[in-house]
Amino acid sequence: MDALKVADGYVENDMPNGWMLVNDGYGCGHEDLAETAEGLQDRGMQLGLWTQDGIDKIADQVKAGQRVAKLDVAWVGAGYKFALDGCKDAYRGIEDNSDARGFTYAPESWAGAQRCGVQWSGDQYGTWDYIRWQIPTYAGATMSGLAYTTGDVDGIFGGSAKTYTRDLQWKMFLGTTMTMDGWAASDKQPFRYGEPYTTINRDYLKLKESLLPYQYSYAHEATKTGVGMVRPPSTSPRAAPM
Repeated sequence: MDALKVADGYVENDMPNGWMLVNDGYGCGHEDLAETAEGLQDRGMQLGLWTQDGIDKIADQVKAGQRVAKLDVAWVGAGYKFALDGCKDAYRGIEDNSDARGFTYAPESWAGAQRCGVQWSGDQYGTWDYIRWQIPTYAGATMSGLAYTTGDVDGIFGGSAKTYTRDLQWKMFLGTTMTMDGWAASDKQPFRYGEPYTTINRDYLKLKESLLPYQYSYAHEATKTGVGMVRPPSTSPRAAPM
């Protein structure tokens, strides 16, 4: 199974990985879900499914092992309610058919989507400018009530060993982080560029894992206040008056 071959790369390179999203939105189809979910769990990961064309089978998919739902661009829809319903139905599909917390990804959405989803900033390039732009973008999203916002490490196009590693480093301090093989010239996994980048990426992935108790505390705070963990300096109680 292709997904398990990719997962083996994380095990072989001693890199923690929380979940893997398998794509069905571009004609891939979902096959051998239960076996894939079990294989990922054996490797310390959970199965997520990436869908563009429907969540009508989510109950059966969750029972087979799905624990994350990524809704692609079709779920933005023609208006407000469609996007929120897709997010809510995917979220409920996970919680109603397993003992897991609902966990959904959406590329963009409308006010209210923060109740059940992580927003990610769409298809981007791996460049220094994109890294620079993303930092204020995610802090600004917090001010709009989006507690969890992220982007693909080094984008899905272009990129380099240096931009990949730097982007991964700072994104370890976001609430959630995702890397994608995408449409770049090479597969964008944290062990593809060799040394010294593999060791640096491993160290930062393990740093994120060590910070999870603190990030859970911020996640709990976000459920109570709506304020995410990525914040502009002006929101800090220690911020100097303007």
